[in-house]
Amino acid sequence: MPKIDPKPWRDHAARLALMGLHVVPVAPRTKQPLITGWMDAATRDLDQIRRWASEHPDANVGVVLREHLVVDVDDAEEFAMWLGDRALPRTMTVLTGRGRHRYYTLPGLAEGLRTTKVPGADLKVSGLVVGPGSVHPSGATYRLATPQAMCEAPDWLIEQVVPAPPSPPEQGRDGEWTVQRQLRVASTVLAARVGRRNDLAFWGFCKAFESGAPEFVDRVRGAALGTGLDPDEVARCEASAAERVARDSVGAA
Repeated sequence: MPKIDPKPWRDHAARLALMGLHVVPVAPRTKQPLITGWMDAATRDLDQIRRWASEHPDANVGVVLREHLVVDVDDAEEFAMWLGDRALPRTMTVLTGRGRHRYYTLPGLAEGLRTTKVPGADLKVSGLVVGPGSVHPSGATYRLATPQAMCEAPDWLIEQVVPAPPSPPEQGRDGEWTVQRQLRVASTVLAARVGRRNDLAFWGFCKAFESGAPEFVDRVRGAALGTGLDPDEVARCEASAAERVARDSVGAA
């Protein structure tokens, strides 16, 4: 991954776009976008980025979240206490004016997900964060702290940003898989965009078979069908997941 040193928009935006991030110019030393309709205008198109570079060469770089989850840590100690025994995978990390941003990719677009606040941090799946190379109001520079590329968000982290159903059924347990957790997985499957529906259906079926709860499998099947996959595709995803989980169980024995 290329090193990003403190320089204006013209030297940073294209690099971030090549990393897979959608960018938009932001007023210097602020978080205020300079483009009307910035959520839709954010782009990875290098020609557009060059045009903005001539108009806003000293702008901060805004990263508009569409396919990523950013863990925005403001209080590292409080956040560590919330994490407990859970470990966040190493990933691209940016030092900010008062904390750090940890960038993760999502298995699909962030449709159906919502930004969530947890102790010491915000789990952001939409809106804008200020990207590396930008300047904080304090004068500090947002800079890369790690050489790692972005990795995919772990399942337990994705579950934090899947909204709970308005009136969830009784919280019965199947091992650790409460009904609410099952519904969150099913909701993630249902929110899959075209091109990722099979992958997310397979992921959901794997979770369901790992739980050993038949009704969990039924929920994932219904969600997969709800995305528009035909029954044969859903059946293939289900069979593949059952085979994978069975194989992994034998290997772990």
